[in-house]
Amino acid sequence: MKIIQINTNRSRAAMDLALATAKEVGAGILVISEPNRKVVSGRKDWIHSEDLKTAIKIIDTNIAINNWGQGLGFTYINTCTYTIYSCYCSGNDEIRNLEETLDEIAYLIRTRKEEAIIAGDFNAKSPHWGMSTTDQRGEVMEEWIAANDLSVANQGDQPTFQVQNYGSILDLTITTEKLLSRIIDWEVLERESLSDHKYIYFSIKEDFPLPCPKPDDTGWQVRKLDQAKLHCILDKPQPSLNTEQLAAKFSEKLTEICNEVMPKRCRSSKRQPMYWWNERIAEYAVTV
Repeated sequence: MKIIQINTNRSRAAMDLALATAKEVGAGILVISEPNRKVVSGRKDWIHSEDLKTAIKIIDTNIAINNWGQGLGFTYINTCTYTIYSCYCSGNDEIRNLEETLDEIAYLIRTRKEEAIIAGDFNAKSPHWGMSTTDQRGEVMEEWIAANDLSVANQGDQPTFQVQNYGSILDLTITTEKLLSRIIDWEVLERESLSDHKYIYFSIKEDFPLPCPKPDDTGWQVRKLDQAKLHCILDKPQPSLNTEQLAAKFSEKLTEICNEVMPKRCRSSKRQPMYWWNERIAEYAVTV
């Protein structure tokens, strides 16, 4: 799989060119920091973070996506074999904002025991990715990378950010340790981007692609949803949980509710079972 990542600085023209460039080089996924808000907001073909600071577009429709998620400063997609994160951390934000974003990503990777690529603009400097000095944000990044057994895939000292004669390496490709050896052909592309950032291009070597896991359930008969029972369940007092506990229990709780308010659907050999999630259930889930 080929991937292009870039910070487009909110420019619509840079977004259009990034998409055209990704298609030209045969990239299946486009990872964007600072996308144009109007381009990605409300669009089903773009997955974006809650604050619209990052986005991901699946160009190759043959790429199977199991699920996706979003947070502040990051969004991600999960394929059959790994998860790809798009990140942006502004240099004007307080250090604690950077730390919170990194901690949330690390928590997701750790609890789901996933192989991951974290691509984005972190506005941090360190010799670990080609800079001559380390700044405070770079120190935070170094500690986070080491503490979570991650690796930087950047190669050389070619700037990813260029303004006139000043260049810096702000855009990083970070991976879990096992995935690093599968990152090949990593390079900074020297071509027009209509942004002060440059394209980063790399491929993921698919030595032993795993089949996507099939749903372990046949789903539910949504048309037989017992709304009265659902409202009774949602009206019950819920235990006080922190954000991490809520994230960990969300899927389990949602499945439990669906089992109570809808009969299971029988599996048919004549057609593929539909996945249980639908927009109607999603609307109720946000109140849990």
